[in-house]
Amino acid sequence: MQFRKLESIKGQHPKLSRQLDSLAAYITEQLEKGRKEIEPALASRYLNLPEAEVLALLMLLEREGMVRHVYNIYCAHNRTLLKSVREKSDIPSGIYCKYCDKEHCDPDDFEIELTFQVVEPAWEPLHQNVAAR
Repeated sequence: MQFRKLESIKGQHPKLSRQLDSLAAYITEQLEKGRKEIEPALASRYLNLPEAEVLALLMLLEREGMVRHVYNIYCAHNRTLLKSVREKSDIPSGIYCKYCDKEHCDPDDFEIELTFQVVEPAWEPLHQNVAAR
């Protein structure tokens, strides 16, 4: 059962148990709303925790295969998603934007955002086991 993964993390980091439970409840709530990506800044505001702490918690979940990081590349002018890549080294120096009909090469032309994609099968057992906030 994938629920053991969360319990394993909490066992390794007992002082983070409450924060992990809150984050798990938040992720479960997002899944129920059809949202499959977790943005650390939004989770931080919702949970009233520093963004760096939420990022660290997400990285613990990633280590257990419950989420995976991705870099989303957005057009800075239209705020539309242009591409997602798994590694920083895969971020292109230029990227074509069909919305602007041009190649964005200037770093000011696009934005890169680190998000975490939820590995849905890892969360199925938690839908009923995590209390909503």
